[in-house]
Amino acid sequence: MVQTTLLKPIIDNENRIEMRKTTIIMIAIALAVFAYTHFTGA
Repeated sequence: MVQTTLLKPIIDNENRIEMRKTTIIMIAIALAVFAYTHFTGA
């Protein structure tokens, strides 16, 4: 019981960090694609 209550916040935090990383990567890719098409189109 004690172990799971101690570990749960750590696991939740790990998941939150992973989600943030994925979001940042997706935004970076979107910006890169936008910049590429914008500059090559012009």
